[in-house]
Amino acid sequence: MSNSGDAETTPKWIAKLLRFTAFLSDSIEPPSLQSWWSKVSNLPKSDQLVRQQGQFHEIGQIGEETLALQWQAGRVDWLLINSNESQSGEVTAWKDSIEKFSSIADQYLKLAECPSSIRIAVGCVVEVPVSNRKAGYEIIKELVKGYVKLDVEGSSDFIYQINRKRKSQVKDGLGINRVAKWLVPVEIPMSVQLPILPFGNIKSLSATEGKPRFAARQEFDINTAQENTELLNPELQKNLVKELLGFVEEMILHGDIV
Repeated sequence: MSNSGDAETTPKWIAKLLRFTAFLSDSIEPPSLQSWWSKVSNLPKSDQLVRQQGQFHEIGQIGEETLALQWQAGRVDWLLINSNESQSGEVTAWKDSIEKFSSIADQYLKLAECPSSIRIAVGCVVEVPVSNRKAGYEIIKELVKGYVKLDVEGSSDFIYQINRKRKSQVKDGLGINRVAKWLVPVEIPMSVQLPILPFGNIKSLSATEGKPRFAARQEFDINTAQENTELLNPELQKNLVKELLGFVEEMILHGDIV
């Protein structure tokens, strides 16, 4: 049984991005995509619709998160984006986001007109804000310690990426790529002042750096192997999505595992 201190030390991961990608076997016309959007999102067509040069984008708001549908060159992406800077108070908040996204992907794959795919992929980015780079490395160190020794005191610009392949338990013989990346990015906000003199003359630009923001980050791209030549029907895709998201959850909790 875990002790009361576990909740204090467990990182409170925030799901910043979730993505489901389907590489379609047939071309799809924009009217079909608009129908998908309406049925899956239950949102009206937005004013931000982009349909040009063989691309289609639709964006809408679901609670505090942004849902997007993108299509180009036979590739369909459903994305759930969290741009909220505040940190959730719940250790398992990221699981709620995954459950919500799983439901969205499930609704798409249940559509009568949902096409078969050649390949599918699930992407995920989770972060936890930290006070400095060292604090971020302390978190990352625990996630990669089975294969990498990270010097939290003397390191900077650390990025570790690896593909831990597995075989699918849903479809015999199907390979799964589990590409994962661990890092501590730093964001430096910039504010720019543009003084304007009389008659519209610009005096000079003045840029000010804000306080750096650090975060421990895990990035995942879990996808079916390119060597697969069999079409994946919607029902099979639905089961595979659950399997791929299961791999994501496993690595969020346990890091770099074979």
